[in-house]
Amino acid sequence: MEILNHIKNSANKYPNKVALKFKEESITYNELVKRFDELGANLSKWLNNFDYPIGLYIPNHPDFIVGYYSLVKAGKVTHLVDAKWGRAELSNLIENVHLGGFLVRTEDVYMFPLLDQVEKQFTNNGLTLLILEPAILSNELNVERLNGVISCRYSSGTTGTPKCMMYEEKNVLAAARNWSESINLSHEDIVYCAAYLTHGLAFNTSILAPLKVGATIVLHSDVTPRHVINTIKKENPTVFVAFPVLYDLLTRVNGDYYFPQLRICVSSGTVLHESIKRKFHSKFSIVISDLYGVAETGLSILNQSDDYQSVGFPLKNVSVKILDENGDEIPQGSLGEVSIFTESRSKAYYNFPQLLEKQLSNNYYRTGDIGYLNQEGKLYIKGRKTDVVDVAGKKVDPHEVENVLRELNGVTDVVAFGAKVSEKDSQILAVALITDGSVTRKDVVNHVKKTLVSYKIPQIVKFVDSIPRNNNGKVLRRELQSQVSKEYQNGGV
Repeated sequence: MEILNHIKNSANKYPNKVALKFKEESITYNELVKRFDELGANLSKWLNNFDYPIGLYIPNHPDFIVGYYSLVKAGKVTHLVDAKWGRAELSNLIENVHLGGFLVRTEDVYMFPLLDQVEKQFTNNGLTLLILEPAILSNELNVERLNGVISCRYSSGTTGTPKCMMYEEKNVLAAARNWSESINLSHEDIVYCAAYLTHGLAFNTSILAPLKVGATIVLHSDVTPRHVINTIKKENPTVFVAFPVLYDLLTRVNGDYYFPQLRICVSSGTVLHESIKRKFHSKFSIVISDLYGVAETGLSILNQSDDYQSVGFPLKNVSVKILDENGDEIPQGSLGEVSIFTESRSKAYYNFPQLLEKQLSNNYYRTGDIGYLNQEGKLYIKGRKTDVVDVAGKKVDPHEVENVLRELNGVTDVVAFGAKVSEKDSQILAVALITDGSVTRKDVVNHVKKTLVSYKIPQIVKFVDSIPRNNNGKVLRRELQSQVSKEYQNGGV
């Protein structure tokens, strides 16, 4: 495959150069190719006549990258699965997006949430393939729909089921090309990735793009601010990739720092408030570069300027239009729906046929965000049309949280939503509940904690007598958001 050939070309040019670093561990380009060639060959044998996709269930570690390219070499559709997800979330994937197994680190097998439902295990060089029992495999697998697909990532669904975004090789290649050409990435770069590799920010900026040009990737082992600063001092990265919450924390570290080799700091995943950007620039003498994009299109817009109101200009090979409700392009300066054309866009949702396609207007993906382009072609975002909550760069589907809480004894009605509670305009997850009076905040937190990953635990729990709805029964989330935000700021929640 072309993807693997790009990495092998880098190995031919820089055979003994470090490709991946993690703590004190280093893997050269030659070693990387050897590892994914060997494991890929074994996976081909182990998965012969097994059509189900495989979930890559590995935390940020070189093994994630080795495992991904091994599955690509084996010709298997690879799902990028958050390694913090638990039993309920993995079972949901098996049922709704039809996973048939998982690739995990051998040392982590004992912690795998569904170990009791594994039929076979195969191990090679520190990685273990877990094949699930036939009884729990879905009989609705659509092999034809996966034709040409090499990997899948997830976007929040509307019913607690994640939308499975399918990517062909050309989409993954385009994402790497768009990014590397836009920032002139080269073999001299060192990319320090402090974001999760399953997230589009990391996957599109910090895996294929640097490997394609022969750069070095440094993966995080600890994202506490002091450790991050020490890693920057030690590794001398030229590119730093992180979620907004980490930039916020870095501004609070005592002292001022100067990292002359660091040419770009990239943030994406949620809104990074202007005040944080200014504090960061004052402390580190670096302007944070915002990357904008929705999950379906991948990263599309880059702001490398100190115009903190804008999200910037389109990346190389990306085109942006502002459309009205009829799908017609409107003049510069006019507010409309931000729509993006890029070859990095997901092919479709596996488990929601035609849903993504309905968002297309002449091959431009309608993002659901409202904004405008100025005369220079710079994009400004003014609002969102979705209910999905951004929690420190993680997308949380409020309906999933609601479904879990409805199973808690004593809860009669519930709504989950994002509340803006600080100067940074960041969101935290809140829930409003109607109960029989027997439920406490601790009960709510513990119930969610048993079922979902930690960032889906509500930080605000509000007990109410009624939940505001319109005449059609739709929850008036904005009314709740406004009420809870004011109460929180006044210390009343």
